[in-house]
Amino acid sequence: MEEIWREKLRTYQSSLSIAKRRLEPEDSARNLDASVKDSDATDLEVVTSGPMGDPIV
Repeated sequence: MEEIWREKLRTYQSSLSIAKRRLEPEDSARNLDASVKDSDATDLEVVTSGPMGDPIV
């Protein structure tokens, strides 16, 4: 009985390890996208007037 539980535990640990490896690149890409979006938002200037000084509506 104990051997069956050990085998199941090994199987679950292996499955978990594989799932983590599959998710890592996806999470990294998602985090990279989020950091790019955050930096883009802070780098934008707010333009309130056109080149001739007229307000932009």
